[in-house]
Amino acid sequence: MSAERKIVGFDRKIELEWLDATAAQVAHGAGREDVRAFLWKMLEGSVSAGSLGFNSDRGKTITVLAHVWSEVPEGVEALRERALKLIQEVDPGHRIAVHWAMCMATYPFFRDVASTVGRMTALQDRIAIAEIRRRLSEQWGDRDITRRASQRIIRSFIAWGVLDDSDKRGTYERASKRLAVGGAVAEALVEGLLMSLERHIVPAAQLASHPAIFPFDVKLSLAELRRAPRFIVEREGLDGEVIGLARP
Repeated sequence: MSAERKIVGFDRKIELEWLDATAAQVAHGAGREDVRAFLWKMLEGSVSAGSLGFNSDRGKTITVLAHVWSEVPEGVEALRERALKLIQEVDPGHRIAVHWAMCMATYPFFRDVASTVGRMTALQDRIAIAEIRRRLSEQWGDRDITRRASQRIIRSFIAWGVLDDSDKRGTYERASKRLAVGGAVAEALVEGLLMSLERHIVPAAQLASHPAIFPFDVKLSLAELRRAPRFIVEREGLDGEVIGLARP
């Protein structure tokens, strides 16, 4: 198992309004400790702390939120700065796409859960948590943390409106409508996806339908990608063109 696939990290159910609040704090210049202190108070009454402090459910939830927006991994800072501007400009309905981009870029496990769900819902109307976990265990190992975290990300997807509970426990259905995104929001999604992939490239023909971005109808042309300095478009073999990230 690669180093990337040892750390699951995203192991809490996360609400979109918590991500909104975290991004707003960072956008207004709050430092790491100030962000954590703000989130600690904000989550009071929503997530239990008990006597464990930052080892509690609340502390672990704060760690996920901070990793997405405040304490991002090395190499994600430039995307985060662009995303912070976007999150203040787009309408509330499109903020989920910006958060999705940051979640992919900061948590490979999130990307793999999204990819698994995207592949399965493309083939069938109803998907089961048992099958999602089985597929993820092939990539991440059959571990308790993998099983718990996958369930919590699925619950996050449901809270975000991209999956629905079905009438059978442990099974889910894809939301009926995909969110159309274009322009800078679509570019952020593509950048977050490419940043999260080990090879950092995707065949151009597969980009808009990549399973990791299954909730979104990405409206982005090759011409737009060529004009954006952070992307490169290259021909690979005889099969067509690939999209990658330009070197910083």
